Amino acid sequence: MRLKPLMNELRRDHLLPVLALLVAPLALGCVSEMGQQDDGALDEPVGEAQAGVGWWSYGWGCSGSCELNLGTDTDRTCFLSGVWGKLGASSQASVRVTRSGGDWMLYVDSASGQNLGANAVCVNTVENRTGQYTWTWGPGSGLPTSMGFGTSARRCFLTQVVSNGAFKYPNWITDYAKVRKDASGEWFLEGSSTTGVDTPVTATVKAICVDVPQNYGAWQWIAGNNHRIDPLANDSAGGVVCGMTGLGGPFTSNTWTDGVWLEYNSTTLDWEQHTVNNKTAWSQCVR
Repeated sequence: MRLKPLMNELRRDHLLPVLALLVAPLALGCVSEMGQQDDGALDEPVGEAQAGVGWWSYGWGCSGSCELNLGTDTDRTCFLSGVWGKLGASSQASVRVTRSGGDWMLYVDSASGQNLGANAVCVNTVENRTGQYTWTWGPGSGLPTSMGFGTSARRCFLTQVVSNGAFKYPNWITDYAKVRKDASGEWFLEGSSTTGVDTPVTATVKAICVDVPQNYGAWQWIAGNNHRIDPLANDSAGGVVCGMTGLGGPFTSNTWTDGVWLEYNSTTLDWEQHTVNNKTAWSQCVR
């Protein structure tokens, strides 16, 4: 059954109104476990953006297959900002942000009536936007995928995660997917998955890159057996938005409140990362 989206008022910069359709898990509490600012992986801010980026935020989920139109693909780039529910099922499950028929679409396909959902954000730029790069885990595959170099303003984010028995292992270190940039400036999409009760385990993950002038920080946060909420970038300057660059751990709970997702707090003006029950996520904020 498709979930009805809730209207949520989010931050707007002075160039573009922000409209949010949000069906996100509710915050349950914050217990400190482990986190770090990933300050060595990405480049420093480039230039001074006068107005920041315009952005939209969405969320959608269902027990089955459903889709949400995120708007035209001519003036915006969209990517994932959260995954919640049972992605790590015994049969195939997926969340996908992709272009179709001139629009961006968010597709959710859960396994056998399980609950699954995702968040997406879109930014109002297509500068040097790439196609989607693909990394696959399975028999005879698993090597990192090069996404090239690009400009100094390039930022890369996850867009799709397709799992067939992956993202079930309790240790995120051996069950993850992420984008990274090495010391030479080359971007990669990479990961790992652990064979468990399902053999062979397969996973397909995609990512996209686009130029955004300023890097407002990159983080990795890790939860223990709890729901933690951690601040990312502050949006007091306006036009700051955050997306997901990686995720890992066991996505095995059939609930809307179990996963990882990024959320804007209109009271504190902070972007926040929610990380639940032995999972991890990498995030990047831009302006």
